[in-house]
Amino acid sequence: MTGYLDLLRQPGVARLVASMGSARFGGGMVQLVAVLFVLEHYHSPALAGLVALCAGLSGIAAAPVAGALLDRYGRVRLILLDYGVGVLTTLLLPALWALGRLPPWLLLMIVTLSGFSLPLSASGARSLLPLLAPRDLWDRSNALDSATFWAASIAGPALAGTAVALFGSSPTMAAVSATWLLAGGFLLGVREPRSAGEGARSLLGDALAGLGYLLRNPMLGRLSIVFPVSTLAPGILSIAVPVLVFSRFHASAALVGILWSTFGAGAVVSNLAAGALRTEGREPRLMAAGLAGSTLGPVTLALAPVAGFALLGQLVAGFCAGPVNVAMFGLRVRSIERAWFGRAMSISMMLNSLGFPIGAALGGQLVTRSLTGTLLVAGLTSLLAAVLSLLLLGRASQRAYPPVLTAAGAFPEP
Repeated sequence: MTGYLDLLRQPGVARLVASMGSARFGGGMVQLVAVLFVLEHYHSPALAGLVALCAGLSGIAAAPVAGALLDRYGRVRLILLDYGVGVLTTLLLPALWALGRLPPWLLLMIVTLSGFSLPLSASGARSLLPLLAPRDLWDRSNALDSATFWAASIAGPALAGTAVALFGSSPTMAAVSATWLLAGGFLLGVREPRSAGEGARSLLGDALAGLGYLLRNPMLGRLSIVFPVSTLAPGILSIAVPVLVFSRFHASAALVGILWSTFGAGAVVSNLAAGALRTEGREPRLMAAGLAGSTLGPVTLALAPVAGFALLGQLVAGFCAGPVNVAMFGLRVRSIERAWFGRAMSISMMLNSLGFPIGAALGGQLVTRSLTGTLLVAGLTSLLAAVLSLLLLGRASQRAYPPVLTAAGAFPEP
């Protein structure tokens, strides 16, 4: 724990981590609430999958420009901008539904537009953390970064599912806006290092340069193959789990949240344990083992006759999945020169998340045909990702990291 305390003592780190935790708590809530909102009001798993697809793809499309903006104009103000978009969206959707003015096409348009700003906070916060922390604390910063995600995945879905069961999806969605307001308050006053490449090219030139940098970087390129495959399963499950709870277990939305929270509880324990170890040089094996173990989640759900059996499977699957993000974050951050953190990390993160919206859209279509088959498909995608981790990442040179410099702003662009 000493290393984690040292990390939190670095200027700005504690406030940034608190902001990330609050924002991700809101994200963990809204990810589930959005699905339940569509299922409650439109009764369509297919539309729920399309909502996730539109929000995800717009963020991916905006990633190169978002990364250039982050490197050029600084991260804090742009993170705050995305938090504001989140507040506006979660208030607007339930208001329009209450007025009877939210047809499916308008719902899809709003979530698509709101998704464009997502890389600003997702990539901005994640690329700011290693700028504030010394390199010898990067493993712990990666673990703490991942732990805030998993912690939010424990509390967020549990609260969201319970709130929807008690109050409905529209009031719950509106209440989520408070988490991003709190996250913005934590972030005010955080001072970030100067960007080395500020104003070097046009905005479009910076965006294209970031895309070129990712394509030339062998580790980032391989991660852009492996990690989208690994996020197919969570995307499929985001639609399949509510349908499983409602149709097989005949339970309320509260159980949906509890199932996801149980997975997160297992993940956060193993995540912090992995962060205390030195992962450098062992990342592909850790990722492969974790992804292979996480297949227990969807397989157990497919076979579970009662909710208790499904909860046990989710706990074990989460424990296996915890180290995956620590290993992946380590590979990524050690493969990027600091002057490129905004652009390269924004594009890499959005490409890595590509599987989730595709999986959600696929799950929305498959679940109407066979719930059990849909869950087994999710398990197969995790197993495929484990194999790709060994085949692709294991062959990459894990020692060809950029030179380490310590002065802020002293990282020239190649």
